[in-house]
Amino acid sequence: MKTFKIISLVFTQTLLSLTSFSQSIQSLTINPSNPTTADTIQILATCTFFSGNCDDHTQYYFINGNTIQSGALHCLGVLSVICDATDTFNILPLPSGSYTFIFQVDAGLGPSPCTPGIVAGPTDTLDFVVTPATGQPETDLENSFSITPNPASDHIKVHFHENQEPVKISISNNLGQVICSEILSDSQNNFVKLDINLWPKGIYFVTVFYEKAVLTRRFVKY
Repeated sequence: MKTFKIISLVFTQTLLSLTSFSQSIQSLTINPSNPTTADTIQILATCTFFSGNCDDHTQYYFINGNTIQSGALHCLGVLSVICDATDTFNILPLPSGSYTFIFQVDAGLGPSPCTPGIVAGPTDTLDFVVTPATGQPETDLENSFSITPNPASDHIKVHFHENQEPVKISISNNLGQVICSEILSDSQNNFVKLDINLWPKGIYFVTVFYEKAVLTRRFVKY
């Protein structure tokens, strides 16, 4: 019995060691390389793992001001083979400014949901700048719409302030998933009312598409 316990302990420690030091970040790349306020941004995180298979994973990102915090958890097999994987983050158009993308990769053993190792995985950062879309002055973007109330519990109104007709509006959560999208064909009203009563609490992002520009603002659902 003692021998079994010792072997089990050694095996457990080996697995913990494997899940703690079995991953590395090879590169972070952005597309397009010089994004504007009209672009959906795609960031690719290429990682290497020393235990396969590494395709089973979960990932997330959230935006806090000009910092984008992201991460991925890969659930590995027990085979000692090198596995490469690329995590793709699609970020809706951002307001103009300088941004920092922070990425952390963790690994665990077994199928999803797995538990990451006892040591936090490696991190890497990518700095980039979003510039105003061509033909759209930044001052127009800053005052083009607002969200009331914010924070909100049951509904929001998106008010349009400029003499520009929005053509589409979409709302996404902090994982980048689009919750709703609406084509604005009736320009008689200067606002759009949306029912959010059944949405989970959290941070959401309203993106308004104009003919030559895109602007994103956030609101809180409580």
